[in-house]
Amino acid sequence: TRPGNKLDYIEKLEKSRATACGWVTTTSRDLRAMLDKPKFDVSCIELEDELDESDRRISTLDDVQSSYELEIDDPEKLDKEIDLAFHLHHETRQWRVKDAQLLAEMVKGELSNNQTSQGSDFGGSSNKSNAPASVRLPKLELPKFHVEFTEWQSFWDRFVALVDDTNLPVINKFS
Repeated sequence: TRPGNKLDYIEKLEKSRATACGWVTTTSRDLRAMLDKPKFDVSCIELEDELDESDRRISTLDDVQSSYELEIDDPEKLDKEIDLAFHLHHETRQWRVKDAQLLAEMVKGELSNNQTSQGSDFGGSSNKSNAPASVRLPKLELPKFHVEFTEWQSFWDRFVALVDDTNLPVINKFS
């Protein structure tokens, strides 16, 4: 919505646009700085936040720029303003794409690290294929109590002796 007259409105748009350009320039510098850091000093969350911030800043600039362009009557000035916004937008997007690629590499690295650590947690190596393992474990038959309650103690003593016997291999305890 326009305040009093067109000149006031254009002046307000110019100020808003200058502010948005300043924020996009700062964001572009921040995106570039993320790439200059050693990879181990950058977290995925920090990188995602920077990318989200750049998206918000570029969107704000696009909105203000569109409103500003609609008010410019001079074709030469319009071309100049469009060109200026394009170069700022383009430079920021280039840094954003590089940061997004870094984030994708980091996420991929974390996933493969997690798969490797999970594989070693279970004593196996990591399986590069996504095929599920087809190992069938033997069915365990635990002794069950099916007699009179007066025989419970003798059943329990046998069960504990069988399970707690350290001389028996684990595979034999439940067979």
